[in-house]
Amino acid sequence: MKIEMDDIADLADQQLERMREQLGAKLRKRGVFLDDRLISTFVLPYFVPATTEDKWARRAEQLLVHVEDVARAALEDRALFARLKLDPRAEDLVRVDPGYRRVVVIARPDSLISPDGPVFLEMNADGPSMAAYADVLTECLLELPELESLCDRVSPESRTDRLLDALLECYREFGAPIWPPTVAITEWLPSVTPFEDPWTAQRFEARGIPAMVCDPRSFRRSGPQLESNGRPVHLIYRRMPVRELAARRSEIEPLLSAYRDGLVCIVNPLRAHVASSKTFMAALSERGATMVAPTVVVDPERRGTFDRASWVLKRAESSAGDHVLLPDVATAAQWTDALERAGREVWVAQKRCPIPTLDIPRREPMFYNWNPFIYGGRYGGSFVCASESPLINHMKGGMVMPLWPYR
Repeated sequence: MKIEMDDIADLADQQLERMREQLGAKLRKRGVFLDDRLISTFVLPYFVPATTEDKWARRAEQLLVHVEDVARAALEDRALFARLKLDPRAEDLVRVDPGYRRVVVIARPDSLISPDGPVFLEMNADGPSMAAYADVLTECLLELPELESLCDRVSPESRTDRLLDALLECYREFGAPIWPPTVAITEWLPSVTPFEDPWTAQRFEARGIPAMVCDPRSFRRSGPQLESNGRPVHLIYRRMPVRELAARRSEIEPLLSAYRDGLVCIVNPLRAHVASSKTFMAALSERGATMVAPTVVVDPERRGTFDRASWVLKRAESSAGDHVLLPDVATAAQWTDALERAGREVWVAQKRCPIPTLDIPRREPMFYNWNPFIYGGRYGGSFVCASESPLINHMKGGMVMPLWPYR
């Protein structure tokens, strides 16, 4: 039987409200917070036919083929590397061989769904988050009485399991000197995603892989090994952008020296930084990646060619939806200011793409985007983010809805 969001359109308001309360209680009990607020979601996931998910997934995997090709080219071609306009303080870190081949192991590109499939707008390759959130939302939704019957009819992917598979694959290629490795999930603490890392560590432990959460400043060298809080560490799941590591390297020298000396396997590798800037989308676009929205680096001499009706402006080094100017959102004054700043900062311009809308019962249509997780070049589940604003971002209150395929 076909499953759609409309399946609950006929539910009474009282029943729908009860589902909301039950879901909220389950999330609160598990501590599913983003920063200091409970994650925003809905009482249903985002349903798609499995054939549709397969089509979207293949397109995302094709994107990562291009990402690897261009990232590797940037590491070998100094002219291309220079055009990415990365922070020069990070270049020596980017040049370190991580002990395995892939440049980008963990990625979460952002896309808009068009009639032809996903059109990718950004690459999150420097500590992308939300896998654990999407997994625990699935877990909580399946506990709602109204959705229990779906357990045998849908097959949502465990994003965190696929993440661990990719980490261990890199560690094996690294040489796997100790098995099982102790994994350190490493992020500046306190985190703005306080739920994600501890839950991920628990999931890794449940699969027999020792894991802990630690701040990168906690690492110490002890002879030929790296330690954190008195425990040896063999594999690091990196959750901090390289630009921050480069800016704060005096605080984390034990970690960086162990990486340079090949004593610890870090995933994503620090060289994934080449794919983290929005200028990388311009490089992909320039090299013919047709699934990417046309993107160019803003040349100060050509700032007047970007009209507010046809383009989106983005600062190259930014996250969480900051410094993004959309035609229907930014004022003329904000647009002019951004173009002026592009004379002294690195900005990109991206061709405006239609933003699809999603009908959610009891609400006005919402804008949404699709966020797949790609681990080691393979699709590993996804989520949808819906927002009343066309500036869609989960850190700005967007509703996170795990994607569930059905057959």
